[in-house]
Formats: sequence, structure tokens, C-alpha cells
Amino acid sequence: MITDNPTLIKILADDREKNDQLLSTLIEAPNTEVRRGRLAVGDFKLDHLLVERKTIRDFCASVRDGRLFRQAKLLASSYVQPLIILEGDFGRS
Repeated sequence: MITDNPTLIKILADDREKNDQLLSTLIEAPNTEVRRGRLAVGDFKLDHLLVERKTIRDFCASVRDGRLFRQAKLLASSYVQPLIILEGDFGRS
């Protein structure tokens, strides 16, 4: 249910996002509303923030094949603030 509560954080999660634990945590968090849908770029969209999550392994592969730069360009051209989050441990990638 969508409300006009100003403290409600509305999150659109890309339907290709596979981290079920993170999605469950977001859904169960207070004052959050999570919907699934297709994003042209990014993994999550909030009102003024577009988030791309990358594991260390995916980040390195993205740099090697040039995908990261295409994604960064698309993120930067978005009308909301882009954010890339690197997840993981360099010692255990």
C-alpha cells in the first residue's frame, strides 16, 4: 500500500536483483515500501538516489570487459544521484 507518509522510504528494486536476503531485510525494515520492477540501469531506485551494487569479483570483471564504464555513464546521465556500492572483501573475492 502506497501512502503519503513523508518518512516512508520508497524503494524500487530491479526485478533482476537476486539478493533475497537484502530484499527481505528492506521489506521488513520500518518505514520502507519495496516494489519490484525493471530499471534501465541500477539495482535500486529511491526518490533521489540510484544504486548500483557490485561484488568485488563483478566489479573487476566489469572493469576488464568495459561494462563498468558504460554503466557509470548511464548512471551519471540519470536524473537522480547515482551511487555505486562495492561489496565484499578483496582478500576473499
